[in-house]
Amino acid sequence: MAAWSVIDRRFGRGENRSGLIEAAQHLKPDVIVLDVNLPNVDGLKACREVTQGNPEMKVIVFAAVDDPDVKRRAFEAGASAFVHKLAFDEAA
Repeated sequence: MAAWSVIDRRFGRGENRSGLIEAAQHLKPDVIVLDVNLPNVDGLKACREVTQGNPEMKVIVFAAVDDPDVKRRAFEAGASAFVHKLAFDEAA
């Protein structure tokens, strides 16, 4: 499973932070979908790195836990939205 995806006219996905930073710089996406807790990627650190140099990029952070502290830290890192993964199961 990919830790991040870049959504734009082009599409990218990967499993490490350096790949995400490179894809963000090269593809200049409108939206990045980022999992906060997958192996090989510190989602909040990656979110901060992407948004610091590209404030126009939107980052949607997904998390398996609905933890207010994680949500707060995601927005502090520059996330535009936070989605609790189980929200999809609850809506079904």
